[in-house]
Amino acid sequence: MANVFENLSVKEKRKLMYTMKVDSMKVKKGASLIKEIRGDIIGIVDEGTIEIKRTNANGITTVVERLEENDLFGSTISYIDNEEYDIVAKEDASLYFFNYKDIVNYSEMHRAYYQKFMKNLFIIMEEKIRRKNERIQLLTQKTIREKILSYFEIMSTRNNSKTIYLPFGFSELADYLAVNRSALMREIKSLKEEGFIESKNKKIRLLYYNTSFSKKL
Repeated sequence: MANVFENLSVKEKRKLMYTMKVDSMKVKKGASLIKEIRGDIIGIVDEGTIEIKRTNANGITTVVERLEENDLFGSTISYIDNEEYDIVAKEDASLYFFNYKDIVNYSEMHRAYYQKFMKNLFIIMEEKIRRKNERIQLLTQKTIREKILSYFEIMSTRNNSKTIYLPFGFSELADYLAVNRSALMREIKSLKEEGFIESKNKKIRLLYYNTSFSKKL
């Protein structure tokens, strides 16, 4: 994913951050960030990983969105508008916080570095929209098997390889796909036994051509 400050000099970055009154923050693993998102605030992950989670009335927690380096979140672009939602640092992380109004009303819009900044911002937003659409595609699959294999294929296409490495553990994958972990593990075991995949820890190798599952390598 693009860096929002890509192609900006150190001097230009400092100028931009100063005039936009950008706040920076370092957070420890497990810290909640939900109180930082008030009003028209846009957060950018500089380093680390954070997650937007929803815990329903029955105490069931679902990972709504996983945000990594250079990703965006905030009240205007993430669904976090009630008490069921939280934003939690998955690991130690550093963040930048912009005010949306300071971006769109920037006093020096004619500056080349501002144009670079806005271009980078739109590239990141485009990538974010693409990933949200991928998530919708996964969650609309009817069975756990279809969800798992659709996720594997998305990762395979993204990396241009039949061998993929899961970015998180199976418990987190179950949360991401909104399925029960035990059911997910049973399905992965079945996929291995039936010859659709090979797996070792977080390494997965796909052994089929497409989602019809009718052909194998």
